[in-house]
Amino acid sequence: MINIDLNNQAIFSKSNIVETYATSYFGTLKVSDIFRNLQEIASLHSDSMKIGFNDLKEMKGGWVLAKQHLDITELPKAMENYTIHTWSKSLNKLYAIRNFSLRDANNREIAFSTSTWVLINLESRRLIPLTKLPMESVVQFDDNVTTVTPKIKLNKSSLVNSFKTKIRFSDIDINGHFNNTRYVDLTIDSIAEYFLEHRKLLSISTNFLHEGKFGDEIEIFSYMITPDEYHHLIYNITNDYEMFKAVTKWN
Repeated sequence: MINIDLNNQAIFSKSNIVETYATSYFGTLKVSDIFRNLQEIASLHSDSMKIGFNDLKEMKGGWVLAKQHLDITELPKAMENYTIHTWSKSLNKLYAIRNFSLRDANNREIAFSTSTWVLINLESRRLIPLTKLPMESVVQFDDNVTTVTPKIKLNKSSLVNSFKTKIRFSDIDINGHFNNTRYVDLTIDSIAEYFLEHRKLLSISTNFLHEGKFGDEIEIFSYMITPDEYHHLIYNITNDYEMFKAVTKWN
């Protein structure tokens, strides 16, 4: 568990309960719903610092998740309470680092995540320098945590095709592209049911490379590197590019 003062004014917190519709086959919070909840609190915190969706409309900007790493100690069960704490760790000219700590009702850390975000122009899809943000309202907190999300290098030729699908209208988010949580669902779905029933996810590292749009045909690949590690790739067949890479590690 990371040792931080949760009462620090730079830390933003939100309490949650695991609703039954957000649970998996095992009765615990789905991994994709963890990602969804982390994005939600990141958005709320950005709003509180005046750098949220509505604040960025004038510059036609929007936050895009580039990389995220999640370590899991234990997944909360249906109807259990948990709290997500988040803070802006650092910003440089082109990207921002945001960290998260998930705590159970006894304040025990059950998961930790670090993420990398970029700001883009929603029309041109080009990067917007973070120096254009109103920095006087941005509160940063250096947690001294060295965990980083690695750049994932995969060889597509070594991966095995799992299945193909098309991006549907319900998969599209407010920024007009394939919702990040759907990548996580497809990653888990690419693994054999028998494996999922007998193993526990310890961590997932993700790289979000390119956007997907409504109607695009995509292909999901996965490969067991070791008995405890899978590599994953989501490929956009329609536009001929890699959209997403992930590494999952299991117990």
